[in-house]
Parts: sequence; structure tokens; C-alpha cells
Amino acid sequence: MIEFVIGRAGAGKSRAALLNIANRIKENPMGAPILLLLPEHMTYKAERELLNLTGGGFFRAEVYGFRRFARSVLLKTGGLNLPRISEVGRNLILKNILRKNGEKLFFFAKAAKKKGFSKILSDAIKEIKTYRLSADDLKDAASVMKDENLAAKLTDLSILTAEFHNAMESRCNDSEDVLAELIMRLSDAEFLRGIEVWVDGFIFFNPQEKEILRSLMKYAAAIHITLPMDSNLTSPENTREIGLFNRAFATMKEIQKIAKEEGKEIVIT
Repeated sequence: MIEFVIGRAGAGKSRAALLNIANRIKENPMGAPILLLLPEHMTYKAERELLNLTGGGFFRAEVYGFRRFARSVLLKTGGLNLPRISEVGRNLILKNILRKNGEKLFFFAKAAKKKGFSKILSDAIKEIKTYRLSADDLKDAASVMKDENLAAKLTDLSILTAEFHNAMESRCNDSEDVLAELIMRLSDAEFLRGIEVWVDGFIFFNPQEKEILRSLMKYAAAIHITLPMDSNLTSPENTREIGLFNRAFATMKEIQKIAKEEGKEIVIT
């Protein structure tokens, strides 16, 4: 069952999620695991609030951001065999790649020589990985692009993304690699079978996160997702492209589509 808990900001969705989890813990402290997924910066506060609501420690629930959840699962399934690269190390690798491949570049030929470009490139590669695109995908897109500048940009990004992948492969990984590994390894995580999942604090999910939610649907007894929107689903604030809650409304539609593909019952409260 996939439940969407909707309501405007301040309606008490997050509080309701924590109260529900706390009550489940009090009723049966050793019951099936409960997972609360939040944006990384919200996890500490939520964990503290859950401790207060339960009146002490708890074993049944775990509070994670997607990346920490990935690392927790991979530690148990044997998928964390490579060291994680730091931002400094990442930028050093990219600077070396830019130095060695400068002559191959067209669109970024001048920018590659400028201070700070490795950081811009690092952010671009992170986004490329987040959207589950490969160097070949970029190359293919460039080949059909009519805009010459955009085609050149995609070609350069394809070259640099491929070089970065080769430099990292079998040596180390980054946060985006960890999420990709989680997607592949979730089928090995038998300890997640029957888990109850709460997802709070998000307006949208990137492609990696959506694929993780899809995988969790296969094993979870229930997934509850809070989203900020008008409780009247047909409200223009939800449905209009410029509506205040349109982003969250579109997110609900995307997750509903995934849930239907997985044959899950959908409930909106």
C-alpha cells in the first residue's frame, strides 16, 4: 500500500508521521522495522523528536537521508568495497582530466583553463549521475542535436564524464555511485522485507531516489509519503503549472505511476 499524506505547509504532516511512528514503537518495540527517510539536513532534528515522543531509545525505527540509508544497506549487503572520495580528491581528479584532455575539447576549451572550472564540472557530473545518464547517452544526444553549440557542449561533457568514470572505476566512489549501487543491491536486502517506510520533507525526487522508492515498493508492507499541497486535488494551486503546489502535485502523479506499475494500492489522506 502506498499512502500519500497531503496538506498545506503547517498542516501537521511531519508531526503526524512522527506520532504514528512513535505510537507503533510504543505498541510493539520489537515489531517490523520502520524507516523514516528525510532530506539529510532534517534527520538529526527528527531523530531527537522521535526520542522525545517515545520517551527514550528505540530499536525498531531508523531515521536516514537517502545517502545514509544507502550506506547502511550496502554495509549489510557487502556493497561498500571502495573508499569514498572527498570533494578535494574529486576536484584534483577533474583538474588532472582537464589538463590531459584540453586539446580534445571545443565548447569548454577556454573554460577548462580557468580557475574554479573543476568545481563547476564536478557539479555537472553529479547531476548527470543523479539523472542516471552515461557518457554514451550524452554522446548520442549530441549526435542528433541541431544546435551546434549545445551539441559541442554535450560532446565535451561526454568526453569528460567518460574520463571521470574511468579514473574512478574500481578505485573509489562518490555519493551518486552509492545510490546507484543501492538500486542494484536492494534485491539482496532481505532484512527490508515487510518494512514500513515513511518519506517526509520532500517536494520532488530525483531519478535515483524515485528508483529507490520503486525498489522499496517491492519489499515494504507500506510506504507513506507526505507532500505539501491543497487537500482539494483539483485546486488550481495543485494543477496549474504556476500553482503554488504544482511541483509536489506532479511528484505525486509520478510516484502514483510507479506504484501502479508495481501493482500497489494507492491511498490519499
